Amino acid sequence: METKINVTNELLYDHSTKMFVQVRLSQDKRYYEKWTSKDKESWEISGTYKSIEEVIKAKEELINHNYQNLFKTITGI
Repeated sequence: METKINVTNELLYDHSTKMFVQVRLSQDKRYYEKWTSKDKESWEISGTYKSIEEVIKAKEELINHNYQNLFKTITGI
């Protein structure tokens, strides 16, 4: 049985910028677009990625950064 993971259209929240982040496949399906929003209603493109590996790396960095911010908030460092 094969498990598929959808790394696009997943809504993330960047605690450092207080913005929602979503990555979508472009309409021509040649690259990925990074969309950001402060209110989940008005979205704008804030960057592009050439490969799914770049998307995964960017999402991992965002998640790690959020954990670091949470740790700093809890410990007061």
